[in-house]
Amino acid sequence: MSFDSSIENRIKHYNETNPIKNILHIGACLGEEVSFYEQFNPNVVYWFEPNPKLLTRLTENVQGKSFTNIVFPYAVSNKKGTANFNIIENRDGSNPGCSSLQDLKLHSELYPDIKKVDTCVVETINVDEFLLENNLETQFDLVSLDTQGHDFEILTSSDFILNAKLIVIETASIELYEGQQTDTKIEEFLMTKGFIKDYYHAFHNVWGDTLFVKQD
Repeated sequence: MSFDSSIENRIKHYNETNPIKNILHIGACLGEEVSFYEQFNPNVVYWFEPNPKLLTRLTENVQGKSFTNIVFPYAVSNKKGTANFNIIENRDGSNPGCSSLQDLKLHSELYPDIKKVDTCVVETINVDEFLLENNLETQFDLVSLDTQGHDFEILTSSDFILNAKLIVIETASIELYEGQQTDTKIEEFLMTKGFIKDYYHAFHNVWGDTLFVKQD
């Protein structure tokens, strides 16, 4: 799912004085944000997406740009290994962005049309270890996390993400997925790492996108 225009406008405003050149997008889905990222004339965008049903379309959607786009077919977590990945969709398959390492919880009550339709085994990585092992970029200006309830595990196991200038996270005030840490817990953690909650856009009364900005 793309960012709301209100989030995009704040990121563009920040870019005026702090150019965004390296972007890390975890939970890429179909790469809907690629046109937005293109406005920054970035050097590199890394897309991480474990859902095997989306990888071909994701790759097609982000290729052919003037900057480096690399799609990595891994589930970012806190460690390297394998895990069961839940393929979660609505009945007609038009909403592919709900799949997760976590099981559905209150999400099922809010959106009864969305169900787990399959499970597959995926490779998991710690993103810092992966980037270092593969001699990839480690300094990012913008990081997006949209991992359907698994964001806290990623945040608390990555120094590279916490060195970013801007982080956008899909947060929720309730457990939409089993074991999901709420927006309050995420905000409290990021405050200890020098970030402030700059803006929140609600897509629903219990979830939305939160923009965090690193303080100088």
